Amino acid sequence: MLRLFFIPSIGLAPSWCSFLDNITEELEESKQKTIFEDFQFVTKDQLEQLGATELVGTKYLQPYMHGFFMDYRLHAKLKAALDPFAFEEYRKQKVKERLEAKRTMRTRIRNNKVDVNPSFHEQLQLTAEEGSGVGASKKRKEAADKAKRILQDQRFQALFADPDFTIEDSGQHSKADGAPLLPKRIKKQV
Repeated sequence: MLRLFFIPSIGLAPSWCSFLDNITEELEESKQKTIFEDFQFVTKDQLEQLGATELVGTKYLQPYMHGFFMDYRLHAKLKAALDPFAFEEYRKQKVKERLEAKRTMRTRIRNNKVDVNPSFHEQLQLTAEEGSGVGASKKRKEAADKAKRILQDQRFQALFADPDFTIEDSGQHSKADGAPLLPKRIKKQV
């Protein structure tokens, strides 16, 4: 015996059973509420955690397989009664996250002590952070990529450790330009 199955997502029904198309169209149009849409499935262990084991056998729990279906609103009330300060903790966490988001806009104090060229190192880090922010312009993103490459590249680590590479401020370059002060030999390599 060969069984046939009709799967509407694959295509139309064969011509000898076109009535299946009509039935599937009617089922798609009608939005029926599923039987257990307003219920929460809970296991026996979860019932014990909620302190609702005395509800077993009542109309509030409907047994199903290895657990029970409980009205969603009742489940929410039991969960809220179990931890009454959960909303307060959630609210405090959200306030803390918002404050942290605002603090990222401020300049941060660096714990990384750099012996040689600390101002240049800090300037590179600030450039890298400004370009990685949301809504940064294309130029800032490119400058941030260059700054990150300089900070991460092993070839330039001596720039912040070896006193021979000390950058002296001269009147030629000003910080108002916004461009990082790079020695000539580093400019060529970047």
